Amino acid sequence: MLGSRIQEGRWISILEYYVIQLYYLVISIFNIKNLTHAIIALLIFLTFLLLRKVFTRYIFTWLQKLSNQTNYTLDDKILSASEKPIQALFLVLGLYLALLYLPLSTALDLVFSRVFRSVLVILIAWVFYDLCGSNSLLSDELKEKLNMDNMLTNFFSNLARFLIIALALVIIAQEWNYDVNGFIAGLGLGGLAFALAAKDALANI
Repeated sequence: MLGSRIQEGRWISILEYYVIQLYYLVISIFNIKNLTHAIIALLIFLTFLLLRKVFTRYIFTWLQKLSNQTNYTLDDKILSASEKPIQALFLVLGLYLALLYLPLSTALDLVFSRVFRSVLVILIAWVFYDLCGSNSLLSDELKEKLNMDNMLTNFFSNLARFLIIALALVIIAQEWNYDVNGFIAGLGLGGLAFALAAKDALANI
């Protein structure tokens, strides 16, 4: 448990480092000469860094204590799956609002908005992806209600994860105005293959 917390802390520190470097890169590339705008934008970003720390140390810890008092595992699994994505959301949202405050061009603001919406899709998909792992809520429900063995639960967990990733890619591609009709058609064929495989697997139970 302690080791996983240390790894999470390292991961967040690395993410913070690269986000800050990206901020200074934007400042240097686009030659932001108005020091007031740059300082206020930096304060916006630092505020969200502070909010992330407050959320992690206090609010999230409080939510975990509440979930530990219940007899259900659903809230525990949701909290566990959403912890890292929410921490990343604070960093991304702070950077996005800081960049929007800077006096950049309308075209750049549009690009930043698309990037931000794409990252939101990734973070939401990240939560559901973790909820569909081999030891996740989905696996527990399949084992309990349908009495499935580990092989079948792993199969359906991987199927759910695949669909989540595919759906996220489709939404992001549409955000960037890509034609996804061919990709969706390919997903239909892939879904049919998965359905046939699942049918054969269930027939052998």
